[in-house]
Amino acid sequence: MMVSSVAFAKPGDSGISTQATVSVPADSWESDDTSTTARTLPKTSYHTLDSWTDTDWMKFSVSATGTPFVFETQITEGNTYFDLYMYLYKLEADGSLTEVESSDDHSYWSAYSEFIQWEASSPGTYFLEVTGYGDGETGMYTLHWDKGFARRIAGADRYRTGVEISKLMYQMYHTYYDYGFYTSGVVITSGSSPADALAGGLLASSVDGPLLLSGPTGLSAETRAEISRILRPAVYYDNSPLTIYILGGTVAVPSAVETQLRAIPEVAASLKEENLEIVRLSGANRYETAAMVAEAVDSVAGITDTAYIVGGTAWADGVAVGAPSVYMGSPVLLTAQGSLSPEAAQAIDDLGITTAYVIGGEAVVSSDVEDDLVDMLGAANVDRLSGGSRYATAWAVAEHGVDIGLNADRMILVSGLNWPDALVAAPMVYQYGAGNGVYGPIMLTSPTSLSGEVKAFVEDHGQPDSLCYVVGGTSAVSDTVLNQFNALRASVPN
Repeated sequence: MMVSSVAFAKPGDSGISTQATVSVPADSWESDDTSTTARTLPKTSYHTLDSWTDTDWMKFSVSATGTPFVFETQITEGNTYFDLYMYLYKLEADGSLTEVESSDDHSYWSAYSEFIQWEASSPGTYFLEVTGYGDGETGMYTLHWDKGFARRIAGADRYRTGVEISKLMYQMYHTYYDYGFYTSGVVITSGSSPADALAGGLLASSVDGPLLLSGPTGLSAETRAEISRILRPAVYYDNSPLTIYILGGTVAVPSAVETQLRAIPEVAASLKEENLEIVRLSGANRYETAAMVAEAVDSVAGITDTAYIVGGTAWADGVAVGAPSVYMGSPVLLTAQGSLSPEAAQAIDDLGITTAYVIGGEAVVSSDVEDDLVDMLGAANVDRLSGGSRYATAWAVAEHGVDIGLNADRMILVSGLNWPDALVAAPMVYQYGAGNGVYGPIMLTSPTSLSGEVKAFVEDHGQPDSLCYVVGGTSAVSDTVLNQFNALRASVPN
């Protein structure tokens, strides 16, 4: 493993950095420093650049013109200047290599990792090269690749899936501590109940932080380590104000979590400087908690005058609407099925909401709720986005998302039956301060077979031409579904 020496600076000094004091070891794929020693790699592989002259080469074959591929690196450790480049080459008949594509910095995240989404112009042998930029480029990274346009992101369980998403979005917190890559908060919600998390994606995005899950007895070691990692730059270099939000009461997120948080060195240091708050947003019920979350977002980043009204037990609809909510800065408010909850009605008044979208069919949000909203806002300012199933509702929400500016050529695919992995995906859509993200809809699928609504969406809008993510392990979204999803690109014309 790599051992780093971390030098922390006071605010206003030159910053902090991680400098390797023990050399990064060669990875198991060496020697792969040239095209002649390039390796055939599995879909996920772990690599190091163990010196500033080290490069890594991969070899693969293409059997048909138009075959799509996606390649993505994810930095997992590195020195202060760890910055990757990625190049794609075609082997010509005379043995020479022709560069066909390259990547310099990830376009989704504030990261010096890379991704290439590419269609083969002809069959043949191809090579992928990953190299560092300039002197001193030593570090570790993961390479993901597949035919198609999507790759899976998942942990061993629901808690570690949230951690893996955080690591993807905030890769540079391993390295560039003094270049402005920092968050202003973290949002923690229950991993056992989805109600409070439905509104939490927008809050996490508004503080440029992840949405992480707590277990019934507290935070996992992996979650605590991730909180430590992502807060480190803000605490030790920037000294910027931080807030850790806990959503729900102690039944949902136990009080032990607050004790665990205070024991994290970065949290303790910032609390000592009175530069961090731990704020629990907990109402008398899920409806009041959602309203409190909306108010917190308004105070942190501001909100639009539009709200999404979701049934308090309809987690699947809440997952789908997370994308337009996060993208537009429009809060998710929860309601009872039979009538508009008083807490949502009060929030609409307090927040100056003038437009409302009811999400889901009348089985989850009745026509009486819609009537209550019409009485408050007028018929012209109330609409319903729904379908005959949770998958069809997600399709309707995705179409709405495209109408307001989300990209139809990229998306996040989650299980329609497994809420924990799905709910933590919302911050991936957009990060407010950084202005980064996938910028695409969140769509639902059956765990074992790709939903027809996803296929229909692609047929309507054309094949994706950018990187998409499938969130969750194989029990949430099977490899069969991932393969079916990736195969859509070859079968649907642009």
